[in-house]
Parts: sequence; structure tokens; C-alpha cells
Amino acid sequence: MSDSASDHFIAPQLRPVGEPIAAADPQSPDGRSLSSLWLAATRNMLAIAVVAVPVSLSIIYYAFIAADIYVSEAHFAVRSKAGQGGLGVLSENTALQALTSMSASLDETRMVNDYLSSRDAIKKLAEETNFRSLLSRPEADFLTRFPRLPWSRDSQEALYERYSDYVSLELDTSTGISTLRVFGFRPSDPLELARILLDFGEQRVNQLNERAQQDTVTFAKALVSQNRERLKSSQVALSEFREREKLFDPKLQGASTIDLIAKLNFEIARLGAELDEVSVNSPGSPKITSIKTRIDAMERETQKLRNTLVGSEGSLSSRLPEYERLAMDHGLSTKTLMASLAFFDEAVKDTQQQRLYLQRVVEPNSPDYPLYPKKLRSLLLISGFFLCIYFVLQALGSVILEHDK
Repeated sequence: MSDSASDHFIAPQLRPVGEPIAAADPQSPDGRSLSSLWLAATRNMLAIAVVAVPVSLSIIYYAFIAADIYVSEAHFAVRSKAGQGGLGVLSENTALQALTSMSASLDETRMVNDYLSSRDAIKKLAEETNFRSLLSRPEADFLTRFPRLPWSRDSQEALYERYSDYVSLELDTSTGISTLRVFGFRPSDPLELARILLDFGEQRVNQLNERAQQDTVTFAKALVSQNRERLKSSQVALSEFREREKLFDPKLQGASTIDLIAKLNFEIARLGAELDEVSVNSPGSPKITSIKTRIDAMERETQKLRNTLVGSEGSLSSRLPEYERLAMDHGLSTKTLMASLAFFDEAVKDTQQQRLYLQRVVEPNSPDYPLYPKKLRSLLLISGFFLCIYFVLQALGSVILEHDK
């Protein structure tokens, strides 16, 4: 073989024994492989299914179907008449009373908010107003009306589940003011419903007032009745003691007895001095016998009076502890009854002065332009959401294909 022929000779590549022969990738008419075409078609179908279809449906919905939603907003707070005074410098007690009143008003405002969001309020709305007809206006679309579809549930529980879509309540704890937002399909609907809900709130506050007044007055009445019975029992026990012992007041009688003993002792001392004088001046005078007789009688009377005070079983000292206990119980019962009567009067006065009331800070407005739906913002959010899903699925598919290779 010549040198020129050897320069153009290429040695064939030898395949090791046992190595499989690689299949040739089929080619499309434009020269691309079928696997790349399949991958591109899959990506296109994924983009259509995940992005194009949902976004197109959203555009159709917001452009031709979505109903206009009007919003009426009102602000209210539950306040107490307690602690309201004239202008001037506030004392520490006044400030403390104001803080306590504000705390109580916040609690009552939370109770009113909870009631307006409860099943009881929804049931009352459905029974006393045209609430259901407001939610199923012809202007409403199939996603916002209640019920959404003809075969959807139209029960009270289903209405409660959708209630937050039409009524919103928020409480600002720093000011104690609640914000009520009502949504409707006509400008007059949310205004009407907001006024009705505020009326319901006022009725609830009045019920709370009546309940608080009833509870306070009932408790005060029970306390007065209990203390009156206690006073009656102590009076009966004291009367039985006096009837049994034939003694009205051992203390008073003891004081009288002591006073009488003192007078007798004074008289005995005077007669003793007189006896000494007569015995010295007239030893044989018959007056001496008379004076001695009087002194002996007074001493016996003094001893008798002393025995009634102490010493014997029926003395005043033995009966005085029981009397003092009964008298003290009677006195405490009297004071307790007077205090409970004063508490009853004060309770009635407080329930009249510390009445809660619902203050409408901002009346419900009459909307003249629909605030919802926010069409452009909603479309952007929907598009961004489905684009994120598309990119995640595309990345996941690429990882799977790389793993298979």
C-alpha cells in the first residue's frame, strides 16, 4: 500500500464483546429527536393545563360573571355611664374608676361582637328580616350568592358557615371600638343589614343591663331576707332568755344592785360613826340598840345583794355570759340588716346609674360604588400562583428525567 493511501486510512472502532448496541434516536422530519418533541409537547400541555386554562377562566369570571359587591361600614362601642363626671382635675380614684369602666366596656363589647357573629343572631336575622333574600339577589354570581347552586345546602348551619362572607366584625382593644362591615349585592342591602345588626346589638346590651340589674337586686333582696331572719332568730332567743330568767337586762340590773350596795355601805358607815359617837357620849342610851339593829339589817341586805351578783348558782354573774352572747348576736344582726338594706338601696341606685349603652361612633354609610371584587389584583395573584405551580412542576419533571437518564 502506498504512503498516500495509508495517510487516508481510518481504523474502524472495535466494540468490546458483550456491549449492547445503542439504538439510534429516531429523527423527526425537521431533524429534532422524538424525545425532545415529546418533552416540548409535555411542557406545552402543562402550561396550558396549569396556567392558561385557570387564568383564562379567571379572566372570563371577573370580566363577565363576577358580581359587584358593595360594603357598608359602621363603628360602635359599648360604654358605661359610670365614672362620668364634670370637667376638672381627675383624682386617683376617678382615674381608677375610669380604667375599670373601660375594662368592663371592652368585655361587654366582646360579648356584643360574639353575639352578632353567633348562630342566635343569624337565626334572628333569618326569622325577622329578609336576610336570605339579600344573599340570593339576581345580581349575585354562583360563587358569592347563598346558596351557591340550586342543589347546595340551604340549612341554618350552612348559612352560619357562609355568614363571615357577608358580615365582618373587628375590635380595636386600644380604643374599645368595633368595626362592622357588611357586604351586599345592591347599594341599599349592606346599609339595611348594618342598621339591623346595630339594632340587634343595642337589644343585646339592654338584655345585659336587665340581667345585671335583676341579678344585683335579687342578690340584695336575698341578703336582706337572710339578715332579717337572722335578726328575728336572735330576737326570739333574747326574749326566751328574759322570759326564762325573769330578767330584762343583767347588766342594767347588776349596775343598779352595785349602786344600791354602795349606798347601803355608805349608810352603814354613817350609822357606825353615829354609834361610836353615841356610845362615847351616852353609853346607856337606848338609841345604841336601835342603831345596831339598823346596821345589822343593812349588812344582811348588803350580803344578800352581793349574793345576787356573784357566788350563787342563780347569780347575775352566772347568767351574764349567756345574755352578753345573745345581746351581741342581736346587735350584730341589727347592724347587718341595716347594712344589707343600705346595700339594697345602693344596688338599685347603681343599676340605674351604671347602665351600659351602645354608642354609634360612625353610622353605617350608604355605598355608591362597589369595593369588590378587586379584579386586576385578583387576576395578578391568580396568575402568579399558577405560574409558581407550573415552574415547580416543570423543575420536578426535569429532575425526574435527569434521574431516568
